[in-house]
Amino acid sequence: MKRAAFLFLLFGIIAGGAFAQVTFGGEAFVGIQLETPFSDTNQKETVGLTHRDEGASKLNFFTTASRENYGLKLDLTYQVAAENPVSLNGLYGWARVLDKSMKLTLGQISDGIWVSNLDADHEVTFDEISGLRVDYNVPLLKGLNIGAAFPANGLTDEDFDLEKMPKKVIFGASYVHYLFNAVFAYDLGSNTRMLFGFNFTGIDDLTSAGVQMKVSNMATWEDRVYSGEIQLLEKVGYRIIRPLNVSMLFGQTIFGNPDKDVFLLFNLTTSYRLFPKLTAYVSGEISSPDYFETNTYKVKPGLEFSLGGMGLLYMEYELELAKYKTDSFHRFGIGMEIKAF
Repeated sequence: MKRAAFLFLLFGIIAGGAFAQVTFGGEAFVGIQLETPFSDTNQKETVGLTHRDEGASKLNFFTTASRENYGLKLDLTYQVAAENPVSLNGLYGWARVLDKSMKLTLGQISDGIWVSNLDADHEVTFDEISGLRVDYNVPLLKGLNIGAAFPANGLTDEDFDLEKMPKKVIFGASYVHYLFNAVFAYDLGSNTRMLFGFNFTGIDDLTSAGVQMKVSNMATWEDRVYSGEIQLLEKVGYRIIRPLNVSMLFGQTIFGNPDKDVFLLFNLTTSYRLFPKLTAYVSGEISSPDYFETNTYKVKPGLEFSLGGMGLLYMEYELELAKYKTDSFHRFGIGMEIKAF
């Protein structure tokens, strides 16, 4: 923790001498979870500092130093009770040119711009890289952003050959409209992968509706070890009455390896606002790697207490049941999320 604070403040002091504006911020994801296995397993009961969504409890710190057309950002994470608690998420600079329509970003980039966030548990982006990213807001079509990213991590001297460098590029585009938003990314490296997302946003009482597709290892599609995958998600959410929301998530993963069946996922979540700041929710999920011959079931009821724009407190119980109970657990957790401090 001391190391994180030292780096955080040192960056701010140094940057403060060269930039007009320096801001500090952060977010916290903290929880305590009790996990109890079924009695017919060899697993032991455990208690850990575990957050329901983020896993290990952690604090994220970031500071930004900027002038009108350029700036720097430092992004650190402190993970509670970890062997190496401090990790560097991002350290990068940026500059805006061409009347601010083009942005150049260089360094270890931790903020993706071509992001598919149809579902919070399945958010995907390709452009959080160590390298250079160039993106351009097209003046003739407001809301359209296009660009390319050039990862530098893992490169050898041979990779800087003019014929090989284009094979490492990530191309991206996003479009934001008042009725919908869409994103597309294509990574020529990493055995070739692709991302597409489309969300409706401007329909009354439709809280979410869209599709997401992520394709991995396209260049080694039928390889037994590095098999290609197509991950599909479809989600729809509707506000039935003002305090009551229902959403359904469908997922399918198709493998290039002919020995694997399609992985299927279905999730149904309902939430109801009991009081202005208190919401109750329950979600049920079933997943199967073999067309529902072997299933895993999850049920999660819980409560959330809103802290306004800052975050929330939660209490959640989870029951996870596998077919033969070899990986079946009861989990109970409490925690908080502070999105800005």
